[in-house]
Amino acid sequence: MRNKQYDFRTGFIDLLLSCFAAIVVLFIISTALINPTRVVKQEGVRKDAEYVIEINWPQNIDCDVDLWVMDPAKNTVSYQRKDAGLMHLERDDLGYANDQAREGQVVYKSKFNGEITTIRGLVPGRYSVSVHLFNCRLGGRELKPGSPMILPVAVKITKLNPNLLIVHESTVEFQKIWEEIPVISWTMNELGYPIDWDTTPRKLIKIQKNTGMSPY
Repeated sequence: MRNKQYDFRTGFIDLLLSCFAAIVVLFIISTALINPTRVVKQEGVRKDAEYVIEINWPQNIDCDVDLWVMDPAKNTVSYQRKDAGLMHLERDDLGYANDQAREGQVVYKSKFNGEITTIRGLVPGRYSVSVHLFNCRLGGRELKPGSPMILPVAVKITKLNPNLLIVHESTVEFQKIWEEIPVISWTMNELGYPIDWDTTPRKLIKIQKNTGMSPY
C-alpha cells in the first residue's frame, strides 16, 4: 500500500517552501543594497561646505567678472581676499587669461566661465551677493572702464546639507565695463535655512573703499 505521508503533495509543498525561503532571502539582500542609495539621497551632496554660490557667463566672451559675498560679520570675500570668516572663493576667473592651456601649437580652452564661493559653516545673520564686471577684451584689446558691454551673468545659490536645495537662481545683465550689480541679500536662520530675501541689497565693493581694497 502506498504511504500517504510521502506522496507527491509532500514534495510539492517542500518545493513551495524552498521557493518562499529563496524569495525572502533575495528580498533581504535587495533591501540591503537599496538602503545606502536612499541614505545618500537624504543626506544630499557631501561637500566641505554648507552653501555654494556660483556665477557663470557665456564662454565665448572674454570677460573677467568678479563674485563678491559678505557675511553677517561684514567679512567680504572676492578676488582681493579669497578667505574670510567661513567663506572661501574657490577660483578667480580672469576670462581667457586663465581659461586656456597650450600644448605645442594647439590651444585648449575651458568650457566654463565662472566663479564659486563656498560658505563652510552655518553662521546666522545677513548675507549679501554682488557681481562686478572688472574688464573685457575684444580682439585681444582690453576695453576701458565705462565702455558699453552687454553681458548676462547667471547666479545660483545652493544649500548642500542635509539635502541638496537650490534656494536662488537669477540672471543679471551688465551694461558697461566696471559696473557693479547687487544681486541678492538674505538672512540665514539658526537652523541654516535662508529667509527674508531682498533683491535690492547694497553694493559690496564700495564698502571696501575705506580699507584700501576697493577698485573705485
